Amino acid sequence: MGDALEHRTTGDKRSFIDEYLEDIYMTNRANKEVKDIIIEAFDKMRIHNASRNLTLWAIDLPLALFLADCVKPQWTTLETGCGLTTVALAALGTHHYCVVPSIDEVKRLRAYCESISLPLNRVTFIVERSEDALPKLDLYEFDLSIIDGRHAFPSPFIDFYYMAERLKLGGLLVVDDICIWTGRILSDFLESEKEWDRVKKFHNTIVFEKLSNGTHEKEWNSQPLVIARSRVAVALFHCRQRAHTFIFLLKAKYFKMIYKKIAHRLFRSGRSE
Repeated sequence: MGDALEHRTTGDKRSFIDEYLEDIYMTNRANKEVKDIIIEAFDKMRIHNASRNLTLWAIDLPLALFLADCVKPQWTTLETGCGLTTVALAALGTHHYCVVPSIDEVKRLRAYCESISLPLNRVTFIVERSEDALPKLDLYEFDLSIIDGRHAFPSPFIDFYYMAERLKLGGLLVVDDICIWTGRILSDFLESEKEWDRVKKFHNTIVFEKLSNGTHEKEWNSQPLVIARSRVAVALFHCRQRAHTFIFLLKAKYFKMIYKKIAHRLFRSGRSE
């Protein structure tokens, strides 16, 4: 290894150090160009309908710039919804799949990218509702998935269900619009699950890393958030159920059954002591 390095640094016209420094320079230059594209799109692109005007429902700008720092061109990426992240991932050169139900939004985004000479040859638009498109998507091992489509219940949870199993271990999952109840519940759930680790939280978005599989296989009593949110209600339900059962048996004069249930309770409490 030492001989090979020595041969390369002394025999080539450009040293190994020179090439290494140039790689860093070119990476930083490309990174700055991508960030400039993102910031310009945030300022000028308008593709979403808002009453009578067009607007841009964008993710947090710091998140888009964060993606510019960590996403690699060789990544395969997936998102529900389209907008600033679509432009960012196109500029980064990933093999990107964008699931969006509005053909008009796709046309406006294509027109904007054409106006700034940003190629979309590595972006695949799937013009369909995500709950219909994702189950049919025969692709796995995504490096990055972004949940930012329809935010009405239950869409974010359906997106998560199908996107999580298609995300590779170590892949990143972005949950946007956590100010909305659906996004907040989903992000709270993921923060409580050992299969997911929070990487970074922005103003209205959280990025998670997938550590392992298994989220979908659990019952409710193996999910910490569901247990925590259900503990009081479940305890009250059991108390009411016992009281209603006792009253029913009493009215029906099933005294033998009442005796057996009381004896069983006393026996169980005695064993626990």
